[in-house]
Amino acid sequence: MRDINSIQELSESDIFELLKLNEKDKIFAENIKINRMSGKDPYAKGDFRLNFYKEVMSDMYTDGFMMVYPHGTVVRQARRSFYYRGENQLYPSTSPSLCRFLNNIENEEERAVERFVADMKIAEFNTLLFKFQHTADFLEKGVSVLSEQLAQHYGLKTQWLDITNDFEVALFFACCKYNKNYNMWSPLTKSDFNRNENTQYGIIFKKNTELTDLLLGCDLSLEGNILPIGFQPFMRSHMQTGYAILMNDHMDLQDDMDFEMYKFKHSEKLCSLIYKRMDCGRKIYPHEGLVSVKDQIELIEQSREFSRKAFEYAYNKTDYKVKDWEQLLNKYQYYIGKTPINLSRQRIRAVNRAYKKFDIEKIYNIRFVSRLCYIPT
Repeated sequence: MRDINSIQELSESDIFELLKLNEKDKIFAENIKINRMSGKDPYAKGDFRLNFYKEVMSDMYTDGFMMVYPHGTVVRQARRSFYYRGENQLYPSTSPSLCRFLNNIENEEERAVERFVADMKIAEFNTLLFKFQHTADFLEKGVSVLSEQLAQHYGLKTQWLDITNDFEVALFFACCKYNKNYNMWSPLTKSDFNRNENTQYGIIFKKNTELTDLLLGCDLSLEGNILPIGFQPFMRSHMQTGYAILMNDHMDLQDDMDFEMYKFKHSEKLCSLIYKRMDCGRKIYPHEGLVSVKDQIELIEQSREFSRKAFEYAYNKTDYKVKDWEQLLNKYQYYIGKTPINLSRQRIRAVNRAYKKFDIEKIYNIRFVSRLCYIPT
């Protein structure tokens, strides 16, 4: 864990300057989108080559631009100036949920089993997603359904760490807390941030997007790169302008020198302001289809029995060598049999009806666009 006294501090005026920059980024991208959707000819006047390069460069600032990445085909959200992550205190580490969980297990065999089980849960979550026509509609449009990254947004343990390019979103997570029992967010109060020195500050991670995206073009590996989630089935990931980093058990964002790390002093006034700006969390946690099947996601998370399909998915991913995986799972009271999903046809139909007239481009006010590329051999 970093020493809180070694972290550069943001003043309240610094925070409001970053909020202004964030709004400026939004307006810039919105103007590009409006011009493109209006059918305006980018080559009407002036130097053709210059206008061509300007248009190509603006692709990254366009909501709806489809692009192939190492993790799949993504409908991008507009680039902004920086990537961010917000945390409401200085934690011992900044690592994905699964990595934190596994690092607390000393026994190598048990760690391998729990990683295997986490992968089975992802497979079951994928099965749940594809019970709805809404998910299939995205696939039919040529968009990869990023089950693992989506699972992270709905509380399942993964090796992906959430990132955003929206400072307001990062600031919300740095100023608010989640009450699982009441399924609601609330702003931090003095009783939250006066517990010790590390809770007195919110933490913001920040990284330049242009340089990061440029380097991504030279490195097509999954691990360690910031990758977009973009527009996905249901609404949560895109409302948070979601990105994610795949990390291994030894990686910690606090040790990543490419990220600037800042602290800011908590105050009830600031926390309440950010909470209200984000409509009490509704701007990034909308009421959408998967909320109605939250109980099914909880069943997956708590289950000790999984389908054969989920087992095969995890088996094909593991690199831990063992003669009989089913026997090893049984040793730790995990079993292969039926899926934990218990969803009636009526509930499936209810979600399908809610999304029957859902048009991806109309609802999100985007137009799917892509650019053909020629790669010389």
